[in-house]
Amino acid sequence: MLAVKPENLRRVSLPTDAPLPVLDSIGRRSISRLLGDTGWGLPDNVVAGIASWLQICRVHLSDVTVTGCSSSRGDFPISAVLNDQENEWWISNSGTCPDGHGHEYLEFSFGAERRVTVVAVKIPALPYGPLSVRDFHLEVIDPMKSLTPTQLMTLDSREMQEFVLFPPLECRKLRLVCTRNAAAAMMSAEHVPRSLLGRGGDCIGLFQVGFA
Repeated sequence: MLAVKPENLRRVSLPTDAPLPVLDSIGRRSISRLLGDTGWGLPDNVVAGIASWLQICRVHLSDVTVTGCSSSRGDFPISAVLNDQENEWWISNSGTCPDGHGHEYLEFSFGAERRVTVVAVKIPALPYGPLSVRDFHLEVIDPMKSLTPTQLMTLDSREMQEFVLFPPLECRKLRLVCTRNAAAAMMSAEHVPRSLLGRGGDCIGLFQVGFA
């Protein structure tokens, strides 16, 4: 049995759909105090307008669409990556990942600026998923925002795998860029020459992608 002292507990707020302050900003209440009657004395409608520009909503499943990809083998529509069916998937064109390495991506749109704190990926595990993405990163599609990609790596698991982004991303569009498949990663770990990956290992794919 686990025993926890009351003084070591703290209350936390559950996530809601209420707007949040954008990164490096302050909340609506603080803005009102700073710019409203107790601060600069600006009219309420002006304060509300300023506050609205400094708020953002969390991304929701209903916000997400797949708007493009670097290539597709064409087995299913690329929108299949938004459902949880394991008999549908996205795989890049043959030859796009020589020796299991490449730069193949799926592009997602949220319709408006949204905060993304988690990306989740589902793949088939080995030996059934040699083409499954192993290494990947995210790219924000916005010339006004710079992002140093953080390399993420899936486990050899068929469960949905969640990756927490810190700091979170705030964007309208982003790309999930796949750079190495499971077969190449396995051969690298076992010190097998990449040239032995063989025909059919020159593409990359996944079952499902999610954001929160």
